[in-house]
Amino acid sequence: MLTKSKTFFVNKVKWIFLLVIGILSIWAALNKMRGDGWRYTIYMDGRGYYAQLPAFLIYNDPAYEFYSSQSAVINDEPSFLNEIDGKYVNKYFCGEPFLQLPFFTAGHLIAKSFGYKANGYSEPYFYCIAFGALFYFLLGLFFLWKLLEKFSFRKPVILIVCICFAAGTNLFHYAEYEPSMSHIYSFAAVAGFLYFMRCFFLSPSRKYILLSAAALGIVALLRPVNLVVLLAFPAMAGNWENVKAGFRWMGKNVSSTMISVVIFSIICSVQLLIYYWHTGKFFVWAYSGEGFDFAHPHFFGTLFSYEKGLFVYMPMTLLALFGFFIIAKRSPYLLFTLLPLLALIAWIVSSWHEWRYGYSFGLRAYIDYYALFALPLAFLVDFAFRRKLFLAPVVLTCLLFILLYGIQEYQFQNRILHAGAMNKEAYWMVFLKTSDEYQDLITEETQLIESDGDFNDMEGNVKWLGHETIVADAGFSGNHSSRIDSVFPYSCAFVRNMSRSEMFDHPTRLLISAQILRKDTSGQAMLSVAQVRNNNTYFLYNYPLPLVKTNGEWQQITHEVLLPGKTVSNQMLKVFFVHKKGELYIDDLKVQVKEK
Repeated sequence: MLTKSKTFFVNKVKWIFLLVIGILSIWAALNKMRGDGWRYTIYMDGRGYYAQLPAFLIYNDPAYEFYSSQSAVINDEPSFLNEIDGKYVNKYFCGEPFLQLPFFTAGHLIAKSFGYKANGYSEPYFYCIAFGALFYFLLGLFFLWKLLEKFSFRKPVILIVCICFAAGTNLFHYAEYEPSMSHIYSFAAVAGFLYFMRCFFLSPSRKYILLSAAALGIVALLRPVNLVVLLAFPAMAGNWENVKAGFRWMGKNVSSTMISVVIFSIICSVQLLIYYWHTGKFFVWAYSGEGFDFAHPHFFGTLFSYEKGLFVYMPMTLLALFGFFIIAKRSPYLLFTLLPLLALIAWIVSSWHEWRYGYSFGLRAYIDYYALFALPLAFLVDFAFRRKLFLAPVVLTCLLFILLYGIQEYQFQNRILHAGAMNKEAYWMVFLKTSDEYQDLITEETQLIESDGDFNDMEGNVKWLGHETIVADAGFSGNHSSRIDSVFPYSCAFVRNMSRSEMFDHPTRLLISAQILRKDTSGQAMLSVAQVRNNNTYFLYNYPLPLVKTNGEWQQITHEVLLPGKTVSNQMLKVFFVHKKGELYIDDLKVQVKEK
């Protein structure tokens, strides 16, 4: 009997794992949505993704005029809209609402049947969307399990790896607490695509090339940048012989290959039809004023910084990379096809104009690719099983990182970790702290580290806010300057806590000087002086910079500003330049604080 029970457990371990994760997920989701918690199911970027469903299916309103009156968030405005050629366009892609459609339909039917408002924003809709995210969470884990099986890992190895990513990374967070964001959907789509592509190259067939095309189309519809996973085909093939065999099959089976292309194109065309519904045009760039700066990636910021670093907040992914040492010995081919792909993904993620990706728990843009990170972790865990001496340390490290994630998730939910104001000092201030006294201790202003001194020659000698704008393209007194443009419109900034000095208790005069260089005359540049605290602005002064006589030459500007004599606790003084079109370089910025 014991042997039969053990055999049953081993054979069904995948489904038992998914059942346990599903039960825990449903419990966490219901606990989070009790009371008015359901209103936060569709939140932040998720508002823009989801709004496409009621706009199209209920209101037939491409201008989203319904939104402000129907949204469940009080005084909510459709900030996800950009005006293009006089018409409003939702900047978010339609892949997520496409996958949410069955759950939205269920919510709509429930609302109509049980007396709720059938407006797209009553409780049934939000509950159904939340459970939809859980479905794709489990679907992604299912595909991840199947993918690891196709790499011939044993079930104990696969179980440990899937537990590590389900319970030890922010994959769980975005399935439970921010289910309207796109990342859980992209995780499932990417994992599905990798699995189908692996199946195709191991045994080429019409079935798997069509499924791969459909999955890739959904990947593109969710976030087109994730099409980079198409470059995973050599790694999924396992060796060059399988790659060549797969392409030979596609050459011999032209009809199946062409049908797969048609399937991919039809799925992608859904977005083009949405754009046409909005604007009468099939092709538009809806992310107006946003984009990638591939020449200036922020590798350190996205991977190692205390602000959002992947390896800082999700150390499980760092542990996974140690698996490449094992891969190097077992399969150099996989090393040279998978590691460069992860490096390319890091470059793309790090090149987004706002590399922090807004308010989030960790660097959320990497979640989409967790199935790729799972492979080296599986090699590491498999090595530990084969070399028993390493099993305890590897498993213990996994458990410690799962525990660390659990503590940080608790901190995040209880406002101990801040979604947008973390730095080194703040991180260690609250590290492993869970008591109520640490709630709301970190604010936006925690991130505004006071500037070292009142002069910055941009050569890295002092620490000022906005160091990411410093480049070696041009310099007045050295080799570096702070470059601002449409991607990074705000320069390196002088910051000072005004409440720590009696000097600011009465009207105070600032004398500001800098060297500026323009390479063109486009756009209006300004010198800005602000007093802020927790997103509240108490004083704002903008001085339009004079036009330069000769482009490409440095020009000194000097300006005085009189500050009002009113301060509150932790009010910060900021001095910076703003330029949203063209390029402007700033060097030798000096801020002298003088009494009136």
